[in-house]
Amino acid sequence: MEIAKLRLQLSIVLERVAVHLQGVWCTIARLGRSAAEKLHEACCTGKTDLRKLQVSFHNAVVVANGKIKKFGSQLFSVLRQVAVHVQRVLSAPMRLGSRIAGTPRRLREARLARQNDLWTLLASSPDPVIVTNSNRCLVAANSQGLDLFGVSKLNMS
Repeated sequence: MEIAKLRLQLSIVLERVAVHLQGVWCTIARLGRSAAEKLHEACCTGKTDLRKLQVSFHNAVVVANGKIKKFGSQLFSVLRQVAVHVQRVLSAPMRLGSRIAGTPRRLREARLARQNDLWTLLASSPDPVIVTNSNRCLVAANSQGLDLFGVSKLNMS
C-alpha cells in the first residue's frame, strides 16, 4: 500500500518535471525563432541595424540563461524530492524485515513477562493458588496450594 502511494507521488513529481522541461523548451525555441527573424531583418536593413540585432540577441541569450538557471534549480529541488521518495521505497523492505526478525524476541519477552506476573501473584497471595492447563494438569501453585493437595514442588509435574 505504501509503495503504491510512493509510486503515485513519484509519477506526479515526474509529470511536474516534464511540464517544466516543456516550458523551457518552448521558451528557448521561441527565443531562437525570434533571434533568427531579427537576424534576417538585420541582413536586409544594413549594418547599423545589425548592431541593434546583436544587442537584442545578446539580451535574449541573457534572458534564456536566467530561465535555464531557474529551471535547473527547480529541477534539482524536484530531483531531491524524488530521491527522498525512492529512499523511502527502498527502506520499506528493510523496516519490514527488521520487524519480522524482532517478532520472536518480542513474543519471548511477552511470555516471560506473563510468567513473571504469574510467579509474583503466586508468591504474594496469602490464599492457596493453583494454576492448571486445559487438560487439568497442574502447571503452577504456591506453597499453600501445594499443601492443600499434599503435593511437593518436585512432584508437581
